[in-house]
Amino acid sequence: MPPNGRVVNVAVPDLPGLSGLARDDAGSLFTVAEDARVLLEVSVAGVEQRRWEVSGAREGVEFESVAWLGKDRFAIGTEGGCDDGSEHVLIVEREGNGAKVVRDIAMPLGAWGAACDKKRGVEGLCAAGGKMIAAIESPVVGKDGERQAAIARIDERTGEVTAYRMGLTSKTGKVGGLECREKDGAIEVLAIERHFEVSRLLTFSVPLQGAAEDAPRAARVLLDLFPYTNGGKRNFEGVVWLNDHRVMLVVDNKHGKITGPNELVEVELLGK
Repeated sequence: MPPNGRVVNVAVPDLPGLSGLARDDAGSLFTVAEDARVLLEVSVAGVEQRRWEVSGAREGVEFESVAWLGKDRFAIGTEGGCDDGSEHVLIVEREGNGAKVVRDIAMPLGAWGAACDKKRGVEGLCAAGGKMIAAIESPVVGKDGERQAAIARIDERTGEVTAYRMGLTSKTGKVGGLECREKDGAIEVLAIERHFEVSRLLTFSVPLQGAAEDAPRAARVLLDLFPYTNGGKRNFEGVVWLNDHRVMLVVDNKHGKITGPNELVEVELLGK
């Protein structure tokens, strides 16, 4: 582990496969587990604060990503429910000791010329400026055969989906998490690109308004995350800003089997 990184153990052994990370305005962290319909709150020290059982999600889907929308509202990206030709983002509201799905937003795969892949869904999700940004894990092919990520801008109020693309920076990487914030009239996005030997933190932007675009948004590699992966054993599947210079990443510790403990990894961006 480089000296500017810090590993935090997350003491929730009954919830393997944490995927997605969000942060509210009080600094609390939220994540979901792939095999349990639970919204989990943890501190930056990795201590469980609270959990909410999520009801109302359709059968057969897994939770893959999460975004905080304000107060008691969250968005959860899913996997495994694309038989209808769309990937799905669920709007969830906390109520007492539970949480329930109040809206199901469909992202039509035809907007990117993509096909349903039940094993790769909405792996990245974030919210800023009244919009959500969602990323589908399966890459799509550009006009000249280049590898791209399918990126959607979703209006929180209307549910309108606008299709964008982001140019991937490696031959094998896929989007594994998103974080975003409003900046200079656009949405500044962080994206994890990963696939075993590839682990990178990218940045790109999406306009707050406007029509869909076929040309990919250019991404810049902000940081090589591989030195923080313990030789490729850590699979990062969520990221949040802690401040302008530090981010927190969540590790998905389940790939066929449990590969290690639940962990958060804090990384300094070193003036990036």
